[in-house]
Amino acid sequence: MDNFSESADMRKNMVECQLETTNVTAPKVLDSFRSVPRELFVPEDKKHVAYVDDDIQIADGRVLLEPSLHARMVQALDLKPHEAVLDIGCTTGYSSAILSPLVKTVVALESNEDFLKQAKANWETLSLYNIASVTSSMSLCGQEHAPYTAIIINGAVSEIPEAALKALDVNGRLCCILKPKHDSIGNVVLVQKIDTQNTSRITLFETSTGYLEGFEPKKEFVF
Repeated sequence: MDNFSESADMRKNMVECQLETTNVTAPKVLDSFRSVPRELFVPEDKKHVAYVDDDIQIADGRVLLEPSLHARMVQALDLKPHEAVLDIGCTTGYSSAILSPLVKTVVALESNEDFLKQAKANWETLSLYNIASVTSSMSLCGQEHAPYTAIIINGAVSEIPEAALKALDVNGRLCCILKPKHDSIGNVVLVQKIDTQNTSRITLFETSTGYLEGFEPKKEFVF
């Protein structure tokens, strides 16, 4: 079996055994995960585990989220073809590649220039031309290019980022993993911006992953 066929089979198995079994049912989301070669976005020594349903370490404590978690978050956003979505913490570009066929524009935010260089090369390989990259502190949440109709954060946050809420358009949605303390359980939450002053929040399910750089709990001082 050639590498292309083997990769396609592994993606098919990922969708059937990891995504569909965790209630990911949106056809366009499944199609995106079925078509994007995950192994392209991981280090050479991790390619053999590219389709394991677990976080994959990239470098410097950064990961690609496990496929079933990532897919459930993307599905929760209920993305539309005309929308602009902010992808916070895109690392080497996989998360943005997944979003690319689902929306009009993806703004990929990443603080690590080396990651973003790899991401751009990966997107070019796949002919994904609706992704705009931004190198910036991720905690700023891309406000200079706001507003967005949807935002996804690729890692846990200790609190809902106020900067992300400001960057959302009215009726926009934010999906993130809320984990207030290091020893607490993480919950995937979906936040909708009702108007300029108010939001609604739904807790979707429990999960566990590390904090994204810039969104860790504030250090507590002990006297």
